Amino acid sequence: MTFVAVLRLLPAWFEARRIPVLTQLTGILGQFGQIISVIPFLAVLQVAGWNTAFLSAAGLGVLSAVLALSLIRDHPQGNDQRHRVSLRQTGVSLTEAWKQPGTRLGLWCHFTTQFSGTVFVLIWGYPYLVSAQELAAPTASVLMTLFVVVGMICGPLLGVYVARHPLRRSTMVLAITAATALAWLVVLTYPGQAPVWLLVLLVVTLAVGGPGSMIGFDFART
Repeated sequence: MTFVAVLRLLPAWFEARRIPVLTQLTGILGQFGQIISVIPFLAVLQVAGWNTAFLSAAGLGVLSAVLALSLIRDHPQGNDQRHRVSLRQTGVSLTEAWKQPGTRLGLWCHFTTQFSGTVFVLIWGYPYLVSAQELAAPTASVLMTLFVVVGMICGPLLGVYVARHPLRRSTMVLAITAATALAWLVVLTYPGQAPVWLLVLLVVTLAVGGPGSMIGFDFART
C-alpha cells in the first residue's frame, strides 16, 4: 500500500516525462531499504530476541507513519485537487477503470514480467539452487544478491527507455517475458545440473523482470 501511494504522488509533484524514471527509482529505493534493514534487524534479533526485534520494527513503522502525516503532502501548495468520493462512486470508478484496455494491459504486464522472479527470490529460489542445482550455500547467496543488484541497475535504464519511447513499452514487456521463458526452458531442459554461468544468466533475466513490471504502472497512468 505504501508503494502504490508513493506512485500516486509522483504525477502531482513532477512532470509527466519524468514519471517513468522516478517510478523505477521508487522501486529501487524500496529494494535498497530491504537490503540495509536486514543488517540492523538481524543484529537486534540475535542480541535481544524476537520480541524486541519485532517491537522495534513496529515502532519504526509507527514513526514512519507519523513522519509521513507530518511532512508529506498530496500536492504542491496552491494546487489542491482533492474532492470527496463516496464508496459507491469508488466502485463505479473502479469498474470504469477496469473497462479501459490500458488498465488491463498494465495489470497483466506487471503480473507477467515480475511473477517468476518474485516467486524465485522470495520462496524457492535459494533451496532450488542449493538442493536441485547443488550449489554451495555462499554461491547461492551471491546469486540471490545478484538478483537485487541487477534490478537496481536496470531500473533507471528501463525508465529512460519508457520515457523516450512510450509507444514501444509493449515491445519491451514482450521481450522480457520471452527472455524469461527462454531462460527457464534452457535451464530446465539442461541435462543434469546447469553450469554456473547458465544459472547466472537465469538470475539476471529474472531480475530484469522486476523493473520491467514497473512499465505496467506507466500503462495505467497514461
